[in-house]
Amino acid sequence: MSDYSLSPAFDIRGINNLSTNTVFTNYSLYDEFNNRSYIEIDESNYLIDRDTLENVKGVIRIQENLNPIATNSVTPIGLNISIESDVLNELKRYCRGFFL
Repeated sequence: MSDYSLSPAFDIRGINNLSTNTVFTNYSLYDEFNNRSYIEIDESNYLIDRDTLENVKGVIRIQENLNPIATNSVTPIGLNISIESDVLNELKRYCRGFFL
């Protein structure tokens, strides 16, 4: 935070059947009146989309054909986490840095 203390943890989005082609739903940070907008969720299960199981708790299920255990391989699976520039600019208003 601005006083160099740590902020609470912020959740990231998760999804069912994560693959190399997964596209998450794109949400605008601000509405047409430049007011901050927020992702609406079902608080009983933290889902954004019931069909894809897109959620706000970072829970993922990796698509089976990417599973190195199922293919008798030792190939590590990496996650590419990207943060849009408008989100970074918003975060800069409240904190001095972050780590994943």
